Amino acid sequence: MISYQKKHFQDAESKILKAIRIAPNETIFHNHLGLVYRGIGDYQKAIDSYRHSLAIVPNQIDALNN
Repeated sequence: MISYQKKHFQDAESKILKAIRIAPNETIFHNHLGLVYRGIGDYQKAIDSYRHSLAIVPNQIDALNN
């Protein structure tokens, strides 16, 4: 998230995707990936990431808000 906050979106995406490979059912990783894609301006990928998070935990509040 530090990379994301510094607007280093490619680095953030790479690190989050690595985290997802290690823990694919961790909803917060998918939500954070959505934030990165939203920052890049790829809204479809952002929506897909939020939906993936919600598929794992339907009431995941952060993904619902995003």
